[in-house]
Amino acid sequence: MGQSGEPRRRLPALALVVALAAVAAVVWTNVLGDVKSIDDRVRCPAAPTGAGLVAVPRTELYSVEPLPPANVAVRVRNSTDRHRLATRVAARLELLGFAQAAPPDNDAVYPTGAMRCVAQIRYGPEGRAAAHTVNLVAPCAQLVADGRSGNTVDLVLGTDFFELSPTSAAREVLDALRGRTTGQPSTGGLQSLSGAPIADTAPLPTSALARAHRAVC
Repeated sequence: MGQSGEPRRRLPALALVVALAAVAAVVWTNVLGDVKSIDDRVRCPAAPTGAGLVAVPRTELYSVEPLPPANVAVRVRNSTDRHRLATRVAARLELLGFAQAAPPDNDAVYPTGAMRCVAQIRYGPEGRAAAHTVNLVAPCAQLVADGRSGNTVDLVLGTDFFELSPTSAAREVLDALRGRTTGQPSTGGLQSLSGAPIADTAPLPTSALARAHRAVC
């Protein structure tokens, strides 16, 4: 309008602002949607009635420091028809430094082939720190509270399970955790399977822990 052309210069600038706002909205919608869908992507089919399993959000364990793998007793269960799958995974966990709570076996909750997901990590109120450590090496497993006593953890393998392949960030955290020894605690109150305190002499690499939590499923 007018000979100065001022409105004509303002319109392209306004259009640019609107376009950038639209792009930002799309980006944040995708980010928030991705965060929201993580639990959906790792979700397993509902357990049979009376199983006592309660799905837990992925972030539920983030406020609890993971235990050293040597202080985590894991039972591996196979819900698939793949022969000796639990045995192979249990051997892999042993190589990563985990303790074995019981010999590998078939799952007693889901019928064979019915757990169509990657895996479940089942634990009780006392096993949250141990479950956090297992979740580092099986980040796409669904977290499930089953009300058990004690701090043993079950890793139950589903039909979509392929292999245990910890990310570089998870390995960095595990290496730091292995540097912690049983004895008198220096700054924290972690406990071993026997109830003895664990000296947290090796600081956890918090950036690596955050990256491990962002594993893609």
